[in-house]
Amino acid sequence: MDQQEEMKNQKLDISLTNPEDMVLPLCPMCEEPIEESHPGECRRNQKLINFMQSEEAYSIIVGAFDSIPCPRHLHKVIEYFCKTCSDSVCVKCMYDDHNGHSMVTVDEMSNSLKQNVIDLRKMLDNSKRVVDENSVLVTQVRDELERLMELQVSNIEKGFQELVRKLTEKKSEILMGFERKFKKEE
Repeated sequence: MDQQEEMKNQKLDISLTNPEDMVLPLCPMCEEPIEESHPGECRRNQKLINFMQSEEAYSIIVGAFDSIPCPRHLHKVIEYFCKTCSDSVCVKCMYDDHNGHSMVTVDEMSNSLKQNVIDLRKMLDNSKRVVDENSVLVTQVRDELERLMELQVSNIEKGFQELVRKLTEKKSEILMGFERKFKKEE
């Protein structure tokens, strides 16, 4: 088995005790070992690094909405959002493929989405508050139920103790009555 196949079959083993024994991960594209100290040496990584350093990537990295190119019309920038199709479009797409659809500018859609996020956050905060309040109420109700159960058990115990006392008295009364009657007949 050659070294590359051996590396494919082994898991990444990062051992601080012996750095020479460390098995390097393989690039998923070219299947060459990737060294952390030299990521630019991998051909595929170099393409990615070159793109990330180019001016084309700047607007994507920085996140400027006004300079994102349309995937269909590279010379046009995305300016609108088609609500009907849920797709971002340039002016050419708008007239060619989305004519008559419900459109808003990217900035309007962005503001709408930001407001939705703010509203959802408020709803989540409110829901959390309600859940917390309900949790307190559930605890209070559980405690009250326990107290009522203990009170009821105590009342049952007292009731049976009273019953036993009355039965014992009645038993003594009947036995005395029987003994009196028996002694009279003797």
